[in-house]
Amino acid sequence: MENREKQIFDETQAKQAKFLKKYILFFLCGIGIAFTLAAILFFCLDIEKEIPIVFLSIGLVLIVLGIVLYFAIPTKYNYDKFKSRVQKIGGINVYEMNAKIVELEERIATLENKDK
Repeated sequence: MENREKQIFDETQAKQAKFLKKYILFFLCGIGIAFTLAAILFFCLDIEKEIPIVFLSIGLVLIVLGIVLYFAIPTKYNYDKFKSRVQKIGGINVYEMNAKIVELEERIATLENKDK
């Protein structure tokens, strides 16, 4: 039963981490590209030079931040570390809680099938 719990936890965590990484990448890079395009537009319209420089720097920082976070967010979590942290502190984050819910639903389904 412990191995199945660990497998469900790992699968759910990996799925959530992949979604989070893609979401952050597209969101931050999308906003960064919008700021960069606005800066290029301001440069072409010959508006004051300070505004396009600010927009360009913000856009490039957001693009770089999105790429860095994409590679920095882990996709594999340690189940044993998770269990020890829950026993020690009792607190878990939303992604771990979702993985635990899926794990418990699977356990309930297995026990119900076993009971029948």
